[in-house]
Amino acid sequence: MITRRIAALAALVLVVAACSTGPGAGGQLEGTQWVVRSFDQGGLMTLVPTNVFADARFGSDRVSGTSGCNQYDALYQAGGRTLLVSQPTVTMMACDETTNAFEQAYLTLLQESRFYTVRNNTLTVFDADGKPILGYDAAPRNPLLGRWDVDSFETSPGTITAPIEGTPLTVAFAITSVGGDSGCNTFRGTYGTNGSVVQIGPLTTTRMACEQAVMDQEQAFLAALQGASRVESRGLSLNLTDENGTLKVALTRPKSDGGSGAFPTPGASIAPVPTEMPSPTPSPTPSPTPSPTPSPTPTPSPTPSPTPSPTPTPTPSPSPTVAPTPPPSIPPTLPPTASCDLVVTDGPKVAEIVYPASWYTLDEPADLACRYFNPTPITVPSDPTTLDAAVMADVVATPYDDMVAAAWDRTNWDVTEGQQAEVNGVNLTCIGGTALTEASGFPVGEAAFQCFADVGIAGTVVIWATGPTDDPALEAESALVYIMTAVSTFFPQQ
Repeated sequence: MITRRIAALAALVLVVAACSTGPGAGGQLEGTQWVVRSFDQGGLMTLVPTNVFADARFGSDRVSGTSGCNQYDALYQAGGRTLLVSQPTVTMMACDETTNAFEQAYLTLLQESRFYTVRNNTLTVFDADGKPILGYDAAPRNPLLGRWDVDSFETSPGTITAPIEGTPLTVAFAITSVGGDSGCNTFRGTYGTNGSVVQIGPLTTTRMACEQAVMDQEQAFLAALQGASRVESRGLSLNLTDENGTLKVALTRPKSDGGSGAFPTPGASIAPVPTEMPSPTPSPTPSPTPSPTPSPTPTPSPTPSPTPSPTPTPTPSPSPTVAPTPPPSIPPTLPPTASCDLVVTDGPKVAEIVYPASWYTLDEPADLACRYFNPTPITVPSDPTTLDAAVMADVVATPYDDMVAAAWDRTNWDVTEGQQAEVNGVNLTCIGGTALTEASGFPVGEAAFQCFADVGIAGTVVIWATGPTDDPALEAESALVYIMTAVSTFFPQQ
């Protein structure tokens, strides 16, 4: 995936390098949050709709931000007055028609970038013909941005309470979204601020069940957070108050951030943004330590003489009857794909897994087929249980609700993100985190991004990627796991 994007960017460099003339004066791109003000629409620069937000943050070689509805990440190269942007990786939220239309236009224009000028806190981007296609403004400073620990919050009028021991509360403010951990569940919503006044919209949460005291705390904390109106910044601490100055939530920078609380470098993560969607029915309600705790690691039984050979993608352009129609939230710029059948050993097909057409998988033996996906040919070791690949899939007999509950279990996992949805009548959940205990089914300290699909009495289809927490490859593989899950087709068994 990364290789294709680098190749695409290199191709752009070769095409444009020959151009010695063009508009633009260049300038400093990095270190500024650039908010989109206008964009080319039918040959005219048009103001962005008032209910739509998009921006760009340029790192050393990547540009990322909000594209209206989703988050995007792309490679870029800037030199002199030239600006080249590769095809972005995009998360897959669905929004209203106006926002979706703007997003498609913006991402298309971003890839058409060829020249740019930074002047007087504005950024103007031009296409290959020298026509301005995007206009940005430098964003003002926002004291809320970053990660925070909750020091205390209002539980009733005039009463300020610290979090219950063992239930840390956290808040993370992005550009227009806010999320965090409310003690039992995670939450997410949107907000707006001018630096001194803040308005936090309705917050959605996951649907885990905890002890009553923890649930009561969660309800009070979320009510206090949504009741905030003003911002009082005090360096490494920050108070959110109501209009009369009454404290609602007191925040401090996490010690693990060294007091900085800064977000990761723009472009450092292309994993899906955690967003709460309607929870599947029934919603999992696990005990603090779910049992049994399934292990998503496939354990195929080796054949006496396995002689599988890696099979490159057979058809770069699968027929419509093989590749399912992507949901409306999937960007129309997906690379060519192929698919394979995932079957229960000696049983029915439970999924058609869609994967990048340039990747490799196995088609035999049956207990390994359509379970390993890699950008390079796959070699099966003498002990097939040790086989590893960039992305893996399997179908396990453990019920879907139990699999999701185990992956959410804070006893075994440091959960960092999660998303639930229903696609074509099938419940899907994707969860990312770092293993805290061996009971997670992974080595302690290993990060995993897992997506689960409910296939009825056949159990659960799991698609996942694992690796060190600081491995950039895992970030890209996690995004691919998310996309593969969203566009694959699952067949629940009755």
